[in-house]
Amino acid sequence: MNRRAFLTALLATCAFPASADQLKMLEVECPERAFEETRRALAAMRKPDPVDDNQFITQSRAWLGGPDLDRSGPEWRMANGVPLKIFGSGSRGVVMHVHGGGWICGNAQSDHKLCQELADRAGVTVASVDYRLAPEHPYPIPVEDCLRAAEWLAVHSKEQFGTDRLAIMGCSAGAHLAAMTMLKLGRRLRAAALYYGVFDLGLTPFARMARDEEHPDLTTTALSRMIGWFTPGLRREQRQVAAISPLYAPTGDLPDTLFLVGGADILVDDSLQLSRRWAERNHVELALYPGAPHGFNGYGVAGVEDSLDRVVEFIGSRF
Repeated sequence: MNRRAFLTALLATCAFPASADQLKMLEVECPERAFEETRRALAAMRKPDPVDDNQFITQSRAWLGGPDLDRSGPEWRMANGVPLKIFGSGSRGVVMHVHGGGWICGNAQSDHKLCQELADRAGVTVASVDYRLAPEHPYPIPVEDCLRAAEWLAVHSKEQFGTDRLAIMGCSAGAHLAAMTMLKLGRRLRAAALYYGVFDLGLTPFARMARDEEHPDLTTTALSRMIGWFTPGLRREQRQVAAISPLYAPTGDLPDTLFLVGGADILVDDSLQLSRRWAERNHVELALYPGAPHGFNGYGVAGVEDSLDRVVEFIGSRF
């Protein structure tokens, strides 16, 4: 473990008091040099974010997808009025997936490669939630959509997919929505995997102070704009409450959870702090990828272990 990884791990260890038996720091194969090269490539490709709000949202949806999606076909289910895109047909368990996109873009098809590979490798059915997007549908609508979908799965998975074993996975803003769902369902879920989530919508000190030019993958400016569209009219302190930010919610009894985050992500503190907080009462594992940017598992960087292997092993062992 290099110096940066050691210092980040030390921060995680000291963030909240918890039993060492409940928070397991995982060793990962992740050459920092490769990620520095990735960040330089991202910086070279990056264009300034549009100043105009409509252009920003349109551009984001052109990249990650938006609400205009064909939801016909046998691979779709309606879960309490919320569309689910179904990947695979494995009966070991059902994993509800919540896509990222800053609450403003993306759809149930956006992470199709991740969902299909998880279904194939783990022998599970993956149900990707097509929650409604801000700014047309701001908080609490996306949270409510995810909760309704999870409650439907908890009741109907046995008849629909041949199993009542249920887990959850989310990426970025989707990890926020997944965490909010977990706080409601508790141990009705067997396991969770949360990729680089935003768990403090008032922004942690690191996220607030990060310089945009150093984080071409996700900037503080862009994140702040997306949070503003998701929670319009709210001040920072109004977002740092249990109903909006998982970091401020009572922990309760939660399923075993795997956090995955990059050391160069402006959201690294979110995962470090929430993992320590949840480990006060629950089993938590943390995979920290030194030097990795936001969305690191989508870049295919040479020499970096496949994080999905971690997810397959973690969730699969709980089924």
